[in-house]
Amino acid sequence: DDHLIVRDLAGGGETVLASGNGAAPPVPVTQLSWAPDSRRLLVSAGPAPGSQDRYLTVVDPATARRYLPSASSGGVAVPPGPRGSYYRDGAFLPDGDLFVSRVCCTAGAPKVTSSLLLEISPSGHLVRQVGLGFPDRAHPSFGADPTGHWLLYLSGPDLFLSLDGAAPFKLTTGLTAAAWS
Repeated sequence: DDHLIVRDLAGGGETVLASGNGAAPPVPVTQLSWAPDSRRLLVSAGPAPGSQDRYLTVVDPATARRYLPSASSGGVAVPPGPRGSYYRDGAFLPDGDLFVSRVCCTAGAPKVTSSLLLEISPSGHLVRQVGLGFPDRAHPSFGADPTGHWLLYLSGPDLFLSLDGAAPFKLTTGLTAAAWS
């Protein structure tokens, strides 16, 4: 069974979050992002074994015991938007909103038909569209500078940046991960 372990480096304590209820196969975590308040964790997970289902969940490790959304998990699923779309990955922004990759049309579809890079609230409400993604590429490594004015993401091996809502531009290529320092 896959577990997500949150370790308190100052106190040494650990919180273990399981993926599901033990009856279903474990769902691998693909990306983690702490909220600005350091109390909530955005968990991108999937695909689930034997399916293409993916999950984007806001979890409070102090109260949750599972990182997938359910009535008893303590996690809150981020509503995906239009019917059939789903979030592939995401990250918290400095103001508490989320920067996400939303793809269409169904998690089990053999081919993604569209990809949008969005800023949304944790409850799933659209704040703004950051850019258009490429349907045939993954868009990992979401991030923002400490002010939230600069957003970065990878599109395949290409690093894109967006400043204050302007159209994203390609900065460089040949990367597998990126983050602010």
